[in-house]
Amino acid sequence: MSRAGAFYITNSGYNRIEVFDTQKQRFVDPIPVGQLPHQMAMGLDGTTLYVTNIGGESIAMVDLDLQQVIGGIQFPPIPRAGKRRSQRRENDSNGS
Repeated sequence: MSRAGAFYITNSGYNRIEVFDTQKQRFVDPIPVGQLPHQMAMGLDGTTLYVTNIGGESIAMVDLDLQQVIGGIQFPPIPRAGKRRSQRRENDSNGS
């Protein structure tokens, strides 16, 4: 993802967005965003970056002028392990 003067790169290993300054030709301070940042989308205003955090099941809203998270959306956890069908049938027949 890019914006005039900078490139933004998700770094899932460190839970942050790396910022590369194209004028200075070097990385500058990263932006912490949440667990396992994965994808990004630039807002229509050109100053807001939306970052999906697959480890935290959330979206972080980053103000690129402030270089920090200004808000976000937290989703309910997704059940990762459920009962097997045979267990559900037993529970249904027992009334539980």
